Amino acid sequence: IDAEQGAFVIRSSVAINADSLYNSYQDVPGITIDAQKLSRIFRITSDAEDVTISGIKMVNGSYAAGTDAHGGAIYAENTGTLFLANGSISGTTLIGENAYGGAVYTESNLQLDAFEITGAKVMADTGKHCLGLYRIVRRRSLRRRGRFA
Repeated sequence: IDAEQGAFVIRSSVAINADSLYNSYQDVPGITIDAQKLSRIFRITSDAEDVTISGIKMVNGSYAAGTDAHGGAIYAENTGTLFLANGSISGTTLIGENAYGGAVYTESNLQLDAFEITGAKVMADTGKHCLGLYRIVRRRSLRRRGRFA
């Protein structure tokens, strides 16, 4: 993933699973993606249904927009389930008016398992909503098992 080219776009259902690369010696996920504050990390389009991201540490995601800035690391429009597991998001920045979800913005079902979100920052004059995770509720469930700070 080249952050200088913008977010990695996911257009169909997929499972990105790096669990087998887990570093038990350092107790960290097997892959680290550092966006270096150049872009958000993943953009999931409405064409994707179920998306799983597991075993990945995502750091320094950033997104800026004049209005409607959403998701500093992950922006998900998918209609199925976004499943985040065995990883983390940290050090994200979201800049803009009507800013939602400093780390994650999702319109889908959301499941978290052993997933941590820390250090999300939102900079907005108006409409600042949720530093870490923002989910549009449409009669769907949110299941989580993880830590948020």
